Amino acid sequence: MSLFFAPLRPNYEAALRDVEAADPKMRALAAERLGDPRGSETIENARDRAVAGLVKLGDDADATVRTMAISSLGKLADPRGLELVLARFSDGEGSVREAAVMAAGEIGGEQAREALRRACGHERPDVRFQAVAAYAAVAGEDARAAVSVALGDEDPLVRQSAIESLTTLGPSADACTRIARLLQDREEEVADEAAIALGQLGDQRAVPRLVKLASGSRGFEAMAALGDLKATQACDALDALAGSILKPLLVKAAA
Repeated sequence: MSLFFAPLRPNYEAALRDVEAADPKMRALAAERLGDPRGSETIENARDRAVAGLVKLGDDADATVRTMAISSLGKLADPRGLELVLARFSDGEGSVREAAVMAAGEIGGEQAREALRRACGHERPDVRFQAVAAYAAVAGEDARAAVSVALGDEDPLVRQSAIESLTTLGPSADACTRIARLLQDREEEVADEAAIALGQLGDQRAVPRLVKLASGSRGFEAMAALGDLKATQACDALDALAGSILKPLLVKAAA
């Protein structure tokens, strides 16, 4: 009988060497490790070597290696990796594209902001999904217009991302009105997200949907929002949940 063990995470110095490893698994581990500079303090020019190595791995033939390298460039937030990160928005592998968009948000700067703004209208929905959140995070109030447009995206995950991002940006009458329209969305998950968001934003239009959600998988979020809204019209439904013999104790306690 043979035993197989996953390779150990390399130390920083080994990771710098493993950038040139023949095995893609070793290169992927190196790429992941180089995003965490702990243990590099005694290595001369460690950060410069790490960025150079990650840029090289970001062009690797193996998609997993590219994904890990791009992700680590984001963690380092070093602008020297930004050109490669932005180029990977159009990578042929979805995991690489998504990692690139998130990394651009972590690196930041005007060039990254503009690229993320454009990416909110990218042809690929996975890019739009990540770009909406990343752009809202780096641009703040300046992102409201682009995020609001994304509420009407054809992809439900993008619509959900837009709802979450507008909620993070904080309440406004326009945002609440736009989100409230999605309470009637054709996708249940989007309508649920809209209700949770409106509850967090203090909008009473969420109450009917939140009452429905209270007995489902997002019940804790829904009940918390109903409490914050002081939604007395939900009392009967919550009382029924609290007295149900079929519900778990934590659900009844929350109700």
